[in-house]
Amino acid sequence: MAILSCFILAHPATAEETRDKQLTLIAVFPSHFPPIFDTTKNDVPTGFGIEVMEEIAARAGLRISYRSMPNWSAVAAALEAGQADLIPNMGITPERQEKFYFSQPLMRMSVSLYVRAGLPEIRGLRDLVDQNRVVATVKINVGEDLLKDYTKISEKSYNSVNEAFHALQAGEVDALIYPTPVVDRLIKKLDQENRIRRIGEPLTVIERAIAVRKDNQALLDRLNPVITEFVGTPRYRDIYDRWYGAPPPFWNTARVAYLIAGILGITLLLGFYARFRILDRANARLRAANELNAAVLATAVEGILTLDEQGVVRSANKAAEKIFGVKMVAGGGITINSLLTSAEAAQLLTHLGHLGWSTVENSWRGTANNVWESLGMRPGNEIFPIRLGIAPTIVGTERLFVCTIHDMTEQRRAENQVEYLADHDPVTGFLNQRGITLVLGNLLDLLRRQHKPLACLHIGLSRFAQINDTYGRQTGDAVMVQIGNFLSQRLREINDSGQETSLPIARLGGSRFLLVLPEYDLAKARALAETVLTGLARLEVKAGHERLRVDAKAGIVVFPEHGTTAEELIAHVESALLSAQEQRVGLISVYSQEMHHQETRAEQWLQRLHVALEQHDFVLHYQPVIEVASGELSHYEGLIRMTQTNGELIPPGEFIPIAERTGLIARVDYMAMEMAFSQLAALDAQGLNIKLAVNISAAHLGDDALFRWLENVFAEDTALPARLIFEITETTAVHNIARAKAFMEPLRALGCRFALDDFGVGFTSFTHLRSLPVDTVKIDGSFVRDLASNPENQSLVKAMTEVAHSLGKQVVAEFVESAEILEILRALGVDYAQGYHIGRPGPAPLMPWVVKTQPLQRLSTRHKRPSSKYH
Repeated sequence: MAILSCFILAHPATAEETRDKQLTLIAVFPSHFPPIFDTTKNDVPTGFGIEVMEEIAARAGLRISYRSMPNWSAVAAALEAGQADLIPNMGITPERQEKFYFSQPLMRMSVSLYVRAGLPEIRGLRDLVDQNRVVATVKINVGEDLLKDYTKISEKSYNSVNEAFHALQAGEVDALIYPTPVVDRLIKKLDQENRIRRIGEPLTVIERAIAVRKDNQALLDRLNPVITEFVGTPRYRDIYDRWYGAPPPFWNTARVAYLIAGILGITLLLGFYARFRILDRANARLRAANELNAAVLATAVEGILTLDEQGVVRSANKAAEKIFGVKMVAGGGITINSLLTSAEAAQLLTHLGHLGWSTVENSWRGTANNVWESLGMRPGNEIFPIRLGIAPTIVGTERLFVCTIHDMTEQRRAENQVEYLADHDPVTGFLNQRGITLVLGNLLDLLRRQHKPLACLHIGLSRFAQINDTYGRQTGDAVMVQIGNFLSQRLREINDSGQETSLPIARLGGSRFLLVLPEYDLAKARALAETVLTGLARLEVKAGHERLRVDAKAGIVVFPEHGTTAEELIAHVESALLSAQEQRVGLISVYSQEMHHQETRAEQWLQRLHVALEQHDFVLHYQPVIEVASGELSHYEGLIRMTQTNGELIPPGEFIPIAERTGLIARVDYMAMEMAFSQLAALDAQGLNIKLAVNISAAHLGDDALFRWLENVFAEDTALPARLIFEITETTAVHNIARAKAFMEPLRALGCRFALDDFGVGFTSFTHLRSLPVDTVKIDGSFVRDLASNPENQSLVKAMTEVAHSLGKQVVAEFVESAEILEILRALGVDYAQGYHIGRPGPAPLMPWVVKTQPLQRLSTRHKRPSSKYH
C-alpha cells in the first residue's frame, strides 16, 4: 500500500479518476498520548493530531485509514517497516530525521521534568546527577535524547507513559521526563496535583510534524503546501483551543448550579414544612421560591440548559431559547442532537459520559466546572460557535448537568477582524509586514529543504505623497488599489505554470510593495522587475477626474545569497530599494555587501551610547496619561532622552534600537528606573501621590537579578510598587510568553501593574492576551494618529477595545493629537489617552498638570529612600 501511494503521488491521476477514487493512506499512532492521540471506548481515533490530520487530508484530497499501536516504539517500527504511510504528529529530533522525512511543523510541545512532591531537594537535572537519582523515560521519546549528555544519571526506560508515571508514583524512580501536556493531563485525571509536581522551566521545546518514510518525498510535497496554508487559520485555532483548553467564561457555571440546586432544595424543605405545619403559608413561600428561581433563569444574560445523562433538555431559560432560536419546553423531547451539529453532539455526549456518576465511588467522575467549545445549530442549519460551562449536580435522586451557554459569534467575529487586520493592509487587502514575514518564513523553510532559490522584489512608488497632498487620502488609497490590481494581474500573466495562482504580495508602508517569488533566481527576478516597472511606467491611474502616471524603482534580494531568514531578506531588500531611490540613474538595485552605511552609523551610535552610560547623560521626560471619561490625570509615563553637550536632547528612537541590538538596553533600563524612583521620592516629599509608568525591554525577561534589585528597593518603600506601571511591548511578550509570565507574576504579587505596549502591531493573539498577566493594553499610535479620517482604524480600535474589555483589561490610546481624536476615543469606550493634545513630555519641574488637576494627598514618610541610592 505504501509503495502504491508513492507511485500514485508521483503520477497524478486525471480529474475524473480523482473524483472516482481518493487516495487512501495508512496512518499509525500510539493509542494513548493525550491530547494529541487517544482512542474512545469503541476504539475510535481521537485527539488533536487526528483532527488536524483529517483537515489536512481533506484539503489535500486524501483519505486516511488509522491504526493504533500500543506505544511509540511500535509506531516508529511500523512506519519504518513500510506497514504505514505516515505518522500524523511526531516530535522532530535529529535521530528521527535520520529515519524519516518531516513535513512543515504543525505545533510546538514542551518537555518537562516531574518529581514526587516529597522530594523538595530536587530542583533540576543537575540535582539528579549530584544525588544519583533514577529517572524514568519512555522508549522512542525525546526524553531519552535529553539524557545522553548526563551519563551519570541512572535511566530506566518504559514502554508507555502510563508505566513510567506509575513507577514515579510507586517510588521505583525519582523523576520522569516527558512532554508537558501529556503528563499534566495524567496528573489532573488521576488527582495527583498534591503528589506529583513539575519543576523548573521546560527542558526543551520540540516541533512536531507529520512523519513519512524517506522513500515517500512525493507525499511530503503534496502535504507541505496544504500545511503552510492551514496552520494559523481560525479552524486550526479552534481545534487547538478545544484540545489544549481555553479559559473559563466569566459566568461561573458552578455557582449557577449551586444556586439552582439550593433553590430547589429550599423549595422541597418548604414543601415538607407545609405538610406538617402551616400548609397555606408554606405554599405561598413555595410559590415565591419558584418565582425567584424563574426570575434568576429569566434574567440571566447567559443561556442556561439542564440536561439529563441521555442529553435530553429538561429545562431552559429565555436566553438559551434566544441563542438557539427554538422554544424548549420541559418534556418537549428536545435533545442536544437538535441543538448542536451531529459530530459535536456525539462528542459532548461522550464528554458527559466521562463526567457521569460512578456507582463504584458513589460520586461524580468529573470536576465541578468544565468548559467545552462546540458548534451550535439554529433552524435552517445555521452553525455558530458557542462555549458551554458544564456542572454535574443532583436534584433529589436525579442526576443532571447544568450548562451555561455563551454565543461566541460576536467575539469570534471581532477576533477574526483584528487577526485579519493584523496580517493584512486594509486598503489593498494585501499582506502587511507582519503577514508577509510569516508567509516568507514558511516558504523559506520549505525551499531550504528542497534546495531551491527565492527572490524578493521591493517596489517603491515616487511622488505618492504628492498625490495624497493634492487629491486627498481617499484618492491616494484608490490609486494604491489600482496599482495593487495591476501587480496581481501582471504576476498571474507571467507565472511560469500558466495557472491562476497568485504569488505573495505585501504592502509595506504607504507606497511600497513587496513581491515574494519562490524558485526565482537573480536573472529571473531582474527580468520580472524590468517587466513590472515598464508596465507601471505605462499605467494610467485615476485620481478623481484626472489620469496620472506613476514612477517606481525596485530593489532585489535572493535567497540564500543575500539572507537566510525572512527578517534578513526584508531588511536587505529595503536597503536595496533605498539605494535605487537614491541613485539618479537606473531603476533597479540588487543588494550588495557595499550597502553597510547603516551598520557604520550603528557603530557610531554604539560608541556614543557607551560614553552616555558612563557619564550618565540621560534624563527622563514625563508625559501625562488621562482618564478619557473624566479628563482627570491617571499617571505619567517616564520617557528617556539622551543629552548632548550642547544641551539638546536625542529621542529614544535614535539609540534604543542600538542598545537592544548590543545588549546595553539592560543598563539603560536600570538608569531609567533609578531616575523614576528618584523622581517619585521627590514628588513624595512634596506630598504628591503620582503614579509613573516605565518601559522594560526584552533583556529583563527571566532576569532574576532585576527582580532581586526591585525587591530590595520595594522593601525600603512598601508604597512604591502601587505607584509603578511597567510597560512591555506586545512583540517582546508574545515572543517570550513563558519568560514574560515568570517576570510579571512575582512583581504583580508585590503590587506592581503591567501594560502591554504597542498593541496591534506585533503578533496579535487574544489567546496570548488572555494568558499574559497584564492590567492594560496600549493601542499603538499607528492606529490612533489618523483616527479622525480613517474608518478602518476606528473599526480596529473598537474591536481591540471590546475584546480587551471582555478579558478584563483596560485600554490606553497613544498619539492623541487633537480634540476630535479624543472625542472619538470616548465614543469607542477607550479608558485612557496620551499624546500631544493631552500634554507634551517635559522635565520634572515642568509638570503643570500636577499643579492644576492632581489633588494633593500627603503620603507617609516612614519608608523614605536614601537619595544617594538613586542619584
